Amino acid sequence: MIYHAPKTLKEFASIASKYGKEAAIVAGCTDVLIKKNFFDNKKTVISTNEIEEIKKIEETEDKIRIGAGVTFTDLLCSKPIKKHCKALYEAAKVCGSVQIRNRATIAGNIINASPAADSIPPLMVSDATLILFKDDKEERIKIKDFFTGPGKTKLKHGQIVAYIELDKDKDNTISFYRKIGTRKALSIAKASVAFRAIKTNGNLSSVNVSYGSVGPTVINSVKAREYLENKALTESTIEEASLMAFGEVSPIDDVRSTAEYRRLVVKNVMIEELRPFIDN
Repeated sequence: MIYHAPKTLKEFASIASKYGKEAAIVAGCTDVLIKKNFFDNKKTVISTNEIEEIKKIEETEDKIRIGAGVTFTDLLCSKPIKKHCKALYEAAKVCGSVQIRNRATIAGNIINASPAADSIPPLMVSDATLILFKDDKEERIKIKDFFTGPGKTKLKHGQIVAYIELDKDKDNTISFYRKIGTRKALSIAKASVAFRAIKTNGNLSSVNVSYGSVGPTVINSVKAREYLENKALTESTIEEASLMAFGEVSPIDDVRSTAEYRRLVVKNVMIEELRPFIDN
């Protein structure tokens, strides 16, 4: 097996185009031992870890652009992420261990397409766009349209997620990411909730809600989101939205939790996290 470590996206595209389906593309490699069959029938490994152009976090007036090679530790050390992407910052804090965060990249977390991934719910509520790269060409796709099933995406052979663009939180943005697991650290989510909205004169707009680990993919809310749009946060509206969330998710029983518990977690997290934003 041949190992390649291209220095630029253009060099990556040339190598990936040559090998196609026979190339295994890796970054932080935190899941290599877990997915041992990942290298079956592959002739080459292409590491994106030496591509410096995708290791940056940049900001414009209203957007944050995150390179695919940015690690979770990079996210935690970034002032723009802490200030303008609160839900993603909170997700980075609870992702894996220090050692994993030092290696694991945001693009790797996305491409794994786990419904329990920590980065996906906050990126969904921030209306993130993925910029895909192949053969020296870019393709843009909304993250909410990227996943087709557990571990499955619309990514083509030889294509990578090069950048992630998301909306910056404004001064009147309210947002959160909450993950419930067996323990406080090194835990895979039994259920998670991300929320983001603009609060103006007491009313919400641009509401986005997503749920992790309660379906075959991360679920982008429809009912709870539409219900809260243009409404004020009160005990009654929060309770109603939490009931809608309870009904929107489609969890299963597995070794980590029961479906019923996961539904209750989503409902209760909505109530607990939104209550502090009620105007007194």
